[in-house]
Amino acid sequence: LTWDTMAQVTVWLTLLGVLFICVIADPSKKQLIKNSIFLFCPPSQEQDVDIYSFHINSTVTSRYAITVITSRVANRLNSSKEVHFHVKIPKNAFISKFRMTIEAKTYDGVVKQKEEAQQQYNQAVSRGESAGMVSSVGRTLEDFKTSVTVAAFSKVTFELTYDELLKRRLGKYKLLINAQPMQPVADFKIDVYIHESSSISFMDVAGGLSTDELTKAITISQSDQKMWVSFYPTREQQTKCKSCSKNGLNGDLLIIYDVERPKPSGELQASNGYFVHYFAPMNIQRIPKNVVFVIDRSGSMHGRKMHQTRLAMLKILGDLNGDDYFGLITFDSFIDVWKPELLQATEMNLKAAKAFVREIQDQGYTDINAAVLKGVEIINSHPREGSASILILLTDGDPTAVWVGNCASSTLTLSTGTPQGCVLSPLLYSLYTYDCTATSSSTIIVKFADDTDVMGLILDNDERAYLEEIKHLENWCQENTLLLNISKTKELIVDCSKKQERHYQPVRISGTIVERVDSFRYLGVHISQDLSWSRHTISLAKKARQRLYHLRRLRDFRLPSKVLRNFYTCTIESILTGNITVWFGNSTKQHRQTLQRVVRSAERITHTELPDLQPIYYKRCQTKARRIVKDPTHPNNRLFSLLSLDRALSTISLRVILCEINKEIIQANVKGAIKGKFPLYCLGFGFDVNFDFLEKMALENNGVARRIYEDSDADLQLQGFYSEVATPLLTDVQMNYIGAGNLTQTSFSQYYNGSEIIVAGQITNNSLETFQTEVIAISKSHNVTYQDSVSMKDLMGISSQNENFIQRLWAYLSVKQLLEKEVTLKGEEKEAVKKEALALSLKYKFVTTLTSMVVTKPQGEETQIAHKPKEGKQQHTHHSLQHALAYIPPQSK
Repeated sequence: LTWDTMAQVTVWLTLLGVLFICVIADPSKKQLIKNSIFLFCPPSQEQDVDIYSFHINSTVTSRYAITVITSRVANRLNSSKEVHFHVKIPKNAFISKFRMTIEAKTYDGVVKQKEEAQQQYNQAVSRGESAGMVSSVGRTLEDFKTSVTVAAFSKVTFELTYDELLKRRLGKYKLLINAQPMQPVADFKIDVYIHESSSISFMDVAGGLSTDELTKAITISQSDQKMWVSFYPTREQQTKCKSCSKNGLNGDLLIIYDVERPKPSGELQASNGYFVHYFAPMNIQRIPKNVVFVIDRSGSMHGRKMHQTRLAMLKILGDLNGDDYFGLITFDSFIDVWKPELLQATEMNLKAAKAFVREIQDQGYTDINAAVLKGVEIINSHPREGSASILILLTDGDPTAVWVGNCASSTLTLSTGTPQGCVLSPLLYSLYTYDCTATSSSTIIVKFADDTDVMGLILDNDERAYLEEIKHLENWCQENTLLLNISKTKELIVDCSKKQERHYQPVRISGTIVERVDSFRYLGVHISQDLSWSRHTISLAKKARQRLYHLRRLRDFRLPSKVLRNFYTCTIESILTGNITVWFGNSTKQHRQTLQRVVRSAERITHTELPDLQPIYYKRCQTKARRIVKDPTHPNNRLFSLLSLDRALSTISLRVILCEINKEIIQANVKGAIKGKFPLYCLGFGFDVNFDFLEKMALENNGVARRIYEDSDADLQLQGFYSEVATPLLTDVQMNYIGAGNLTQTSFSQYYNGSEIIVAGQITNNSLETFQTEVIAISKSHNVTYQDSVSMKDLMGISSQNENFIQRLWAYLSVKQLLEKEVTLKGEEKEAVKKEALALSLKYKFVTTLTSMVVTKPQGEETQIAHKPKEGKQQHTHHSLQHALAYIPPQSK
C-alpha cells in the first residue's frame, strides 16, 4: 500500500467507527434497524399482513403441465408494509409468466436475453439498491422470492405460471406441487386436472399434504381419461396437521399416475402443425447388461459418504440378475480393479464382490481419468452382442491427478510466511543474526522478525544433530548477550511413521525442559503434529465470521456494493487467504466447505459475486512456483530441477496450463475411448462436486449426470438411480418420421423399463392424409421395427382450450435438449445452438439459463429481474443466477 492508500483506509475505518457509534447513541437509528429486521420476517396473522387467498391450479394435458400460483395479500395496517411472495417450483420447470397487480394496476414480466436483463440488474445494484434476493436450489424444487411495498389498507395479487413436461420414471408420472403460504389462509385451494388421450391405468395421491389429518380435505374423481384432484383445507386443518404449525401448511402434494399403452408403436398426437410421439413399449424381454461401477475412494469420501456408498453398492450387487456381467473399479491416486474382466453375476462372484466393497477405504487424490478409461477398456474387451453395456461413475470431487505421457503429477510443498510485528526492524534483525546458521545438513534455522525456529530431520532414530543444533543456538545467544524466552519456546514433533511408538528425548534449555505441544501457531498458521490443518481452518472461519458482523452493519446503512466488496477484501478475504499456498491444498473438503460458506455469506450480504478460495489458491501457487524457479537461492528451488533445466521450465509452464484444462483432456479421452458405443452415467456426491465437469462428460457419452445429495438417505438415492437403468429393454433406438421436420432428439442409446421416449416436431407436409412413424431398435435376440400409420383427421382430436399444448411441448423439449447439447460443443457450433435455444426461449417466454424475466413499472419506479438457476452452480454463483425478484419502490421526495 502507498501512504495515500493507507490514509484512505484509516479515514474509512474511522468513519465506520462513527457509524457504529451513531447507531448505539441515537435511539431513532436503533429503532430503524429493529423495524428493518421486523419487515423481513415472514408475514403472519399478528402482523396484519393477510394472505386472504392462495390458489394453485395445475392442468396436465398428455404429460404437459401448466401450473398457475395465485396469491392475494391485503395490508391491514394504516401504514405501508413490505409484502413477500415466496413459492417453490419444480427444478425441471420453466417460468413462463409472472405478474403483480397493485392498486388496480397490473405489471407483467417480459422475458429478455439474460445479458440485457443483467445490465439492468447491475445498474440497480451499483446504486446500492436491493435488486434481488438469494434463492436456493434443493433436490426437486427451486425457490422463487419477491417482495413489494404495499400502501396502507391496500392489496396486491401475485400470479406465477410455469410449464413442465412430466417425465416417466419407474413406470410412474409424478406431478409435484409445493404449498408454503407462511400463514393459515381462509381461501386455500389446490386444483389439479389431468387429461390423457389414453386411459389412466392407476393414480395415487401422496406427499406431506396427504396425511391422515388432511385426507378429508382431498377430493378425487376419475373417468377413463380424466382425473380431478382438489385440496381445500380449512384454516383449522392448516394448523393442526403433523407438518403444520401456527404458520400454516408446509408440504408437498404429489399426484402419481400412469396410462395404458395398447399400441407397442406408441401414442401419437397432433395439433396446429405440430406432433408428439410417446414411445414406451411393454412386455419386452429384458436385455442382460454389462455394467462397470467406477467408485471414488479418495480422501474427500471419508466418513458417511464412503459408508453410504458401501451400503448402496451392496444392495445394488444383490439386485443384479444372474445373466448380467459386472465389474468394480475403485480409485484415488491409483486405481484398484477388482477383476481384470467382467464376471457373471453368480452367487459366488457376488459374494466375492461384496467382500471387496466392504473393504473399500478412503485415501489419496482423485484420478478420474485413469479410472474411467480402465472401465471403458474392461467393457470394450467383453462381447456386446445380445447385451447392453453401462458405465457408472460415482465421485465427489474434481480430478486432482495430471498425466503427461506416462508420468503422473505429484504434490509439491511450498513454504511461505505472513509478516507480523517485530521488536527490531527486519533489516537490523537480519544483520544482527546473520552468523546464526545451522551446523548440520539435517537441520535448518528459520529466522523471521524476532522469531527463530530450529527444524531437524530425524533419520534412523538419530536425534543427535537436532539436539546439538539447539545447544549451538543456546550458546550463540549467550555469546551475543541474548536470552531465550523458555516460557514461550515450544517443541512440536511431526512423526510420519505408521506405529509412532518412538519416545523422543526432552529438549532442555538452561536446564529447563521445553514444553512439547501437539499444535503451535507459527506466523499466523496453526501447525499440528498430524498436519491436518483442522485447527487452523476452524480458527480462520471463526475470525472471518466475526468480521461478517461488521459487513452486515455496513450493509444496513445501504453502503454501495463496491464499498462492501472492498471492505470484504481487506478484512475478511485477507484472513481466509493468509498463507493459503501452505495449508489449503492439504486441508480436507469439509474444512474447505466451512471456509467457502463464509464467502457465500459475504456474497449474500454484499450482493456481489466474490472469488472462490480454490482459484485464489491456484493463482498464488503458480505465482509462488514461478518465483521459486527464478530464485536459485530458494531452498525449494531444487524441487523443480528433477529434469534438465530446459525441460523443467517447460514442465512448470505446462503444469500450470494442465491444472486449468485437465478436465477437458479427461473429457476428450473418455469420449474418444467410448466412441458412442454405450452410455456413461456420472453421479456427483455432495454440493461441492464439479457438476459441470460431470454433466459434460456424461452428455458427450449419451448419458446423464445426477447429483447425489449428501444426506442420511444418500444410499437410497444411489439405489434409486440404479433402479432406473437396471432393466434395459432396447438399444440403439432410432425414431423416423415421414413428412416432419424440426424434430427433437430422435436417437437414443438405450430404452429402460419404466421410462418413456418422447419425440416432438413440426408437420412440414400439409397435404399428408396419414402420418407414418417408424422405430428401429435392437432387442435381446434380434432387430425390431415398430411402424404405425395414423389418419391426420384422427390425430387432431385435441380440445380447443389446450390446442396449443403440443407446440409448447415441442418448444419446451427443444430448449431442454439444445441447452444440453450446448454444453458439449465449442466455438461456432456452440454459439449456433445457444442462439437457437435463446430464440425459442424468447418466443415462448421461457425463463431459462439464457433468459431472464424483467418486470418494469411506470416511470419513476424501479425494476424486477428473475433468473433460472443452473444445477451445480448453487454453491458457486451469486444470486443473479437464481430465481429471484425484488420490487424496489420509488424514493419518496
